[in-house]
Amino acid sequence: METFISYAIKTLYVGFVFGILIFFHELGHFFVAKKLKVKVERFSFGFGPVLFKVKRGETEYAISVIPLGGYVKMAGESLNEREGKDYEFYSKSPLKRTAIVAAGPIMSFGLAFLIFYIVIMIGGISAIAPEAKIGGIIEDSPAMMAGLQKGDEIVTINKRRIYDWEHMGRIINSKTGEEIEIMVKRNNEFLLLSLTPQEKILENGQKVGVIGISSEIIIKRNPITAFYESGKMVVRTTYMVIEGLVELIRGKIPAKDALGGPILIARVTARLSEEGFLSVLYFTGFLSVVLGLLNLLPIPILDGGFILFFAIEGIRKKPLSEKTQIIAQNVGLVLLLGVMLYATYNDIIRNYSKIFPETEKIQEQNAEE
Repeated sequence: METFISYAIKTLYVGFVFGILIFFHELGHFFVAKKLKVKVERFSFGFGPVLFKVKRGETEYAISVIPLGGYVKMAGESLNEREGKDYEFYSKSPLKRTAIVAAGPIMSFGLAFLIFYIVIMIGGISAIAPEAKIGGIIEDSPAMMAGLQKGDEIVTINKRRIYDWEHMGRIINSKTGEEIEIMVKRNNEFLLLSLTPQEKILENGQKVGVIGISSEIIIKRNPITAFYESGKMVVRTTYMVIEGLVELIRGKIPAKDALGGPILIARVTARLSEEGFLSVLYFTGFLSVVLGLLNLLPIPILDGGFILFFAIEGIRKKPLSEKTQIIAQNVGLVLLLGVMLYATYNDIIRNYSKIFPETEKIQEQNAEE
């Protein structure tokens, strides 16, 4: 019975994460479309066959079978659908259409800001510690063997200035098996220590370096300070995701380690649910930044692709032909589906490796041969 209840709670958490991400993103499109007097025919949570629907005014609100996305269907939202009515999407100027499309990613960033604001106001999440101060050390870890102590503040790593806990973590994660030099501040004195991060395999299968330290700092700010801190957190998370994408494109991070799909998100959410609601909420904020950024990529079928179309239209003073847009969107769809399938494949392989760990060793041996 206890196992069933635990599973049910984790399922609810997973539904909460996907639900809030989808709802707020689509709400951005919906809200701005309404403000600009574009007729919204349907607001759907999910894809595929409709499970439930209700009509209020000119809009039908629906819940569909596949809960991994959603959409806002507007009147005249493609060139072949328009009839010249004032309330149609393509009857609006390129600037207004851009505002409607961009509202989704902007709302995703807004959701991340709201979530971080709530987390900072409540406090209790060590992952957002603003300083690299050690709150705990694991027994027999590289940190303990090197002489690090609780209360030490990490100032530099390999003579590189450390700005916060997250920044420190990214550097250490990239130094698996490589000796590093750490300068710490202890009782107003500076000490220079050397250690080698040990390998740890994350939920997504990525191998990172760890030294066995944790932060026990509990952040709890007043409403004004929390506003500033949450803004910084959105910027910092955005930078971190962009940095990851750049390293992925440059080949510094293997695609199999960096790309994860809905299965990975569900697994991480389920694990974080054991730590409490705030951990899940913080993860949702991070995902919301990722969702906002990915949708701004200039790939046809994504919001960024449509923004690119409208920018070209503004320069040319006329829209791209329907044929050109359809071809571009089909290419974008194939590309997006390919990435999603690869990410899902990665998720399945990771799960398979968890169940049959010997398969990962066999794969590594084959790669070496």
